[in-house]
Amino acid sequence: MISLLALIVLIIASMGYGLLGLRLIRCPNAPSWAENYGRAYALGVGTLGWIVFWFGIAGFIQTWILLGVLLPGILSFWFLRKNFILPSFSNFGRISGMLVMILMVAVIMDLLEALAPPADADTLAYHFALPKQFLSNGIIEFIPIAVEGAIPLLTHMTYLLALGLGGEISLTLWTFTFQMFMALTLYGVARRWLSREWSLALILVFLTTPAVIYGGGSGHMEIRVALYMLIGAMCVSEGVQAKSTGLIILSGLMAGFFMGSKYYGLFAASAIGTVVLLQKQFWRPTLIYSGVVILIGAQWYGWNWFHSGMPVFPSLYHFMGSPESPYWNEAVNQSFQQFYSDFVCVPANPLWLIIYPFVTTFSPTSCFDSGRTGFGPFIWLLFPGILYGLWHFRRNFQDSLLFKLSIPAIMYYVLWFLIPSNQMTRHLLPIYPILLIGATVIIHHLALEMNHTWGLLLWKMSATICILMGLGIHSVFTLNYAKYHLTQETRGAFYMSNVGYYSVLQWINKNLSKSDRIANPIRYLNYLLEVPYYYLNRSYRVEIDAQSSANVDRSIGQLNTEKINHIIECKDVGETFVNRGAFRRLKIFQTVAYESRTLRKSIAQTCIVFKLQI
Repeated sequence: MISLLALIVLIIASMGYGLLGLRLIRCPNAPSWAENYGRAYALGVGTLGWIVFWFGIAGFIQTWILLGVLLPGILSFWFLRKNFILPSFSNFGRISGMLVMILMVAVIMDLLEALAPPADADTLAYHFALPKQFLSNGIIEFIPIAVEGAIPLLTHMTYLLALGLGGEISLTLWTFTFQMFMALTLYGVARRWLSREWSLALILVFLTTPAVIYGGGSGHMEIRVALYMLIGAMCVSEGVQAKSTGLIILSGLMAGFFMGSKYYGLFAASAIGTVVLLQKQFWRPTLIYSGVVILIGAQWYGWNWFHSGMPVFPSLYHFMGSPESPYWNEAVNQSFQQFYSDFVCVPANPLWLIIYPFVTTFSPTSCFDSGRTGFGPFIWLLFPGILYGLWHFRRNFQDSLLFKLSIPAIMYYVLWFLIPSNQMTRHLLPIYPILLIGATVIIHHLALEMNHTWGLLLWKMSATICILMGLGIHSVFTLNYAKYHLTQETRGAFYMSNVGYYSVLQWINKNLSKSDRIANPIRYLNYLLEVPYYYLNRSYRVEIDAQSSANVDRSIGQLNTEKINHIIECKDVGETFVNRGAFRRLKIFQTVAYESRTLRKSIAQTCIVFKLQI
């Protein structure tokens, strides 16, 4: 009950902050109630994340302060609630009703995931683990780990609010709420061009896309920042057309929130700003947009710069003069670059820029990770119609609102690909809603203006195939969560069959205390550990050389400095400190690691927990 109440309060506060912000910048209403709701929610969520940062770095993370942060939003909602335009359900036909029923099936499957314990690897490794750590310590700390620690965490601060006020259920329901508002906003923006039926079908295509199924109900950022990207691109497109300062400011706020939530937000801010730069009189809106983006999005970059000497840690290591620190040096940087080069699958050149979308769809490799978390065939089934439509509307397209909306998506993709860091396809999810809208609107206008029924049939066929395939994939993905609810499975049993090395974690939580600190190399146990831990990863930070006997005294000194007295080892034991009297074996485990928790692919593993003796 407390979890649900905390969630409701958090949603109300977000909407309240959003309504207040929209009023202060005098932003005109969107044509659709759904888009207005999405704007208010996104603006409120981003504002909450921005505010919590300042209290967090000052060490003021207590329940009463978190409630105090929500209070202005709650009051704003109370006084401004009449600004909400209520949805209209007139002319709600049979097709719309059928689509809503199918939509409810997809939503219920997402809700089953939200009401179960979190089990996604990245979510447990840092998306949920970092807010939990900040809450436990009462302060936001600099986490000197590349990719999983020293990153922009603006949206994660709302995770902190949900977890701190309502516990884990509030947190998982909060990620579910975020996903639902993303779908609602997609519906609202699509309604600018499309009928209710087409817009509802578009939501279904989106929610049943493999990348959305995979990351929507977890702590992953892609679907959260997709909300900022869609609203930011839409507002800047409309803003330059209507010469609206309020919309330009709102687009800057969205770009800033994206930038503060993920490093790829730098690409988003540049891509959205391109629309402003393409105008004849661009100086004033460019200054306004840039100022808002820097004000809202730069705080985490300044925080990382202050602690590491690099605003984009650790990508600017050599550019910033190779700043040495206790947690980053040339050796670690070389190790990191070598490790991360495995995620750059193909050369970042103009040829691959063009063919990458084809290859990642029709010839997926494990590097792209598009086979299980890609975007499916929807766009490609429509591709002949899209090409024909672009050619047919070529004279009017460049002056249209849809063309301006597409510019940020195109620029984001170009920057993302040509400045390579990671070529996993799901990282393009932030621009996927824009692509869905653009492709559908082009096909829709072919059918509407030229009476080309083949275009309508093409779209219906593509949507039907993808929705049915997506629902099938979603059903398989949801089986673990359905089992958890239907059989009243215990939390421990659920984790035993969904999270690798869980038996090791159970023993640690039961036998160690808050006065201990364990070195943990298994990233997805971070969130579940109830004792203090030090995350070991040689590719992401200066490492404690705990499994080598080359320099025992140095390693023991490192462990003592970090106050570590236990270590998990899940590799071949080989030569360890045990033979030199430094460590004592406490427990040996025969356990499993999961290659796929959905398909139940696992491999046997042996793990040992050691205790430092000296």
